[in-house]
Amino acid sequence: MIGCGVTPGAEYAASAYVKAIGASENGYASLMFRGAADGKSFLWDLESRRAKIKLNKLGTGWNRLDLTFRIPTDGAWLKAKRLICLLGVNNATAGKIYIDDITITEKE
Repeated sequence: MIGCGVTPGAEYAASAYVKAIGASENGYASLMFRGAADGKSFLWDLESRRAKIKLNKLGTGWNRLDLTFRIPTDGAWLKAKRLICLLGVNNATAGKIYIDDITITEKE
């Protein structure tokens, strides 16, 4: 999990490189954004704010996951103090997963 300060209306981009060896057929890696209001409570993400890739489709090399997200200018997001980027692996019951070079930047 990495994060940065947040500005309503600003657009952010995140990326990460993922490699899987012997990954289970149903496993996938995902990259998502969430907002944090006070360090304890999260403003939960929507499915549209997630990039996913099936692990068994990665091959043997490094694969880049990319995601962009514009901070809403209304509702609960006005309370957000931090934008958090989460990278997860789900349903992987076998194999090894490698993750490298995670970045999050505010787009200009």
